[in-house]
Amino acid sequence: MQGAHLTHHGRGGDRAASMIGASFPTVLAAAQDGDTQAFAVLWRDLQPGLLRYLRVAASEAAEDLAADTWVSVIRGLGRFQGDEQRFRAWVFTAARHRAVDWRRHVARQPTYALPSQALVDRAAPDDPAAEALEAQSTRAALA
Repeated sequence: MQGAHLTHHGRGGDRAASMIGASFPTVLAAAQDGDTQAFAVLWRDLQPGLLRYLRVAASEAAEDLAADTWVSVIRGLGRFQGDEQRFRAWVFTAARHRAVDWRRHVARQPTYALPSQALVDRAAPDDPAAEALEAQSTRAALA
């Protein structure tokens, strides 16, 4: 895809934001038509911010959730209609849904916290070394 490039400009003076700008409709249409270079432009524009957001929302699973988010974006890209701002909101909303789902899943998982001292010096129920010594003792007693 030629002619698509990223421009940088501040938002409200607080920080620089990566934006595609005036070429967004062309980039979006090309990505919707299957142009992988156009999709790469969208991905490069949003991925850094998406990861930052997910590292705050679900730090342990941020990269997996970002990948899941992009899979959902790919699946729905053909149906998306709107400008760049709406596209960004759509992608981040998908990411938020993934993070909320992940948090719910983690909250439902039982946690098994044993103090580490409970695991120290505990023999296994089938201690092969103890069984070998017992067998040897039994043979010695029978001899």
